[in-house]
Amino acid sequence: MKGRFQVIAITLLCSLFFSISMLQAQEPEKEMTRKEKKALKKKQREESEKLQFDKASNALKNDRWVLEANTVYNKRGQSLQVTSNTNFVTVQGEDVYVQLAFTNFVGGPNGIGGITLKGRQTKKELNTDKHGNVTLRMSVIGNALTVDITVNLTTGGNYADATVEAITRGTRLRFSGNLFDIAESTYYKSGMDF
Repeated sequence: MKGRFQVIAITLLCSLFFSISMLQAQEPEKEMTRKEKKALKKKQREESEKLQFDKASNALKNDRWVLEANTVYNKRGQSLQVTSNTNFVTVQGEDVYVQLAFTNFVGGPNGIGGITLKGRQTKKELNTDKHGNVTLRMSVIGNALTVDITVNLTTGGNYADATVEAITRGTRLRFSGNLFDIAESTYYKSGMDF
C-alpha cells in the first residue's frame, strides 16, 4: 500500500511539473514597443544595406559586375527613366560593355532600341576613401568605344553611378542604378555589339 501511494504521489508530482512547464512555455511573448520595433527594423535595414554594399564592392574588385541603370543622364544633366535590365555598364574580366536601349524606339543597331558597345580595360584604379565609399576609374578601348569610366559606390547599399565619358568627342553619359555581381543580375545583353 505504501509503495502504491508513492507511485501515485510521484505520478501526481510529475504531472504537476509537466503542467507548470507547459503553462510557462505557452506564456505570450512580451509585446515590443513601437520604439523597439522601429529600432529593430532600422538594424535589419542597416545589416541588409551593408551586405549589399559588401557584395557590390567585392564585385568591383573582382571585375565581375553590372550596374543596371534605371536613370540615364546626358552631359547637361537631363534625365531619362530607362529599363534597368537593358541599360547598363558591365565588366566581365577585361571585357567592358555599355548598352543603351530605349523602349520607345524600334530596332536600333543592337536590335532592342539602342546600341551595345564593347571594349577592353586598359587601365584600372580602385580607391576607398575614409568613409568607405568606393571609386573605380578605368579606361576602355574598343572598335566603337574609347571612354573613361568612373564608378562611384557609396556606403549604405548598392546604389551607384557610372559616368561614361568619350575621350574623342567629349560626350558624357551617367548611368544611375544598382550595382550587382554578374551572378545576381538579371540584365539582358544584346547579341549585336560594336
